[in-house]
Amino acid sequence: MTATPDADIALQKQALRSALRQARSAHVRQHRGEALQREHEALARHAPELLALTGLAAGQTPVIASFKAKGSEIDPTALEQALRQLGARLVWPGVEGEGLQFRTDEGSPPFVTGAHDLLEPNPLASQCEPDLILLPLVGFDGQGHRLGQGGGYYDRTLHRLGPGIAAIGLAYECQRCPQLPVQAHDVAMQGVITPAGMQVF
Repeated sequence: MTATPDADIALQKQALRSALRQARSAHVRQHRGEALQREHEALARHAPELLALTGLAAGQTPVIASFKAKGSEIDPTALEQALRQLGARLVWPGVEGEGLQFRTDEGSPPFVTGAHDLLEPNPLASQCEPDLILLPLVGFDGQGHRLGQGGGYYDRTLHRLGPGIAAIGLAYECQRCPQLPVQAHDVAMQGVITPAGMQVF
């Protein structure tokens, strides 16, 4: 049976995920300890730019969705701390049905192990829709396309929230690609932050 173009793209994505995960894991192994921590801390200097992207007026409290890094994903903790110091309220995603819902860390305990063995906010914590979402990713390109884990949770959630929500990826430079294969359901990001800097699309 001849593969459809969409099936071909899915296969390309699968191969890219494998290669990019290996590259990311190798980067983390090579930059352990203080070197890796400096890369994570470099993300924090872009906190003011992220707040500006929410488009909120002075005096309004921006709600920023972050994520709990798993495995070799880049750690957003330093950026979260910087955002909180600037007055942002933070929320994190939890899988509900085919999409994500966002909650605070005010539950007890703040986080629990949820779907796909990921840390999620306590389901009893307050739910709050974000003004901006920080996205984990496997790969990205210079056109704002994102390669995720393949489950489609963020794409479906961004479709639900609509174009008014800024989506910003967090990654290492080794995750940058010349051009990613794209499918109709893929939602582009408005920007990406790596330890080398921030790029807005």
